Formats: sequence, C-alpha cells, structure tokens
Amino acid sequence: MYIDTHAHLFFEDFQQDLAAVLARAIEAGVRQIVVPGTDVATSRQAIALAEAHDGIFACVGIHPHEAAKCSNNDIELIRGMTQHEKVVAVGRRIFRS
Repeated sequence: MYIDTHAHLFFEDFQQDLAAVLARAIEAGVRQIVVPGTDVATSRQAIALAEAHDGIFACVGIHPHEAAKCSNNDIELIRGMTQHEKVVAVGRRIFRS
C-alpha cells in the first residue's frame, strides 16, 4: 500500500480527468492521498476534494511563497480548518525575527 503525501489534485491539469487519475493511482497501489493547500482558497479546495473522495485527505496551510500575501485573518481561517475530520496535516508560514 502506498500513500501519496503531496498531490495538488485541485490544479486545473486534473479537472478534466480526475476520476481517471484517481483510478490509476488505485491501480498502482496508492490507497491514500494527501492534498496540500497553499493558501486559504486552495486549503478549502483540498478539504472539498477530501470530502468528495474516500482515501483523500487534506493538508491546510500557507506555502512560503504565499506568506507575504497572508493576513492574520488567513491564519485564523486556516486554524479553523484544522478542526475538519479530513485534515491530517498543517503547513504554516515561517516568521523571521
């Protein structure tokens, strides 16, 4: 059994054939997939995918490339998402002193 720990299944590239992508993953032995969000919007998308598919889970958070655009409100929204039953990981922005 394999677990794909980093698959951005919300990318537009997968929208036309997501079912086929998931079928190929299962055929290859992948039983669980973690979809990492990179900001509030994609964290929501990751959760939506996790809700829609067995074996898919979400990681919510802010990617370092998105940190400059991140607000305190965004952090609170992400914090709230961590309570979702399909969220299995959290990423966060890094503060420098």
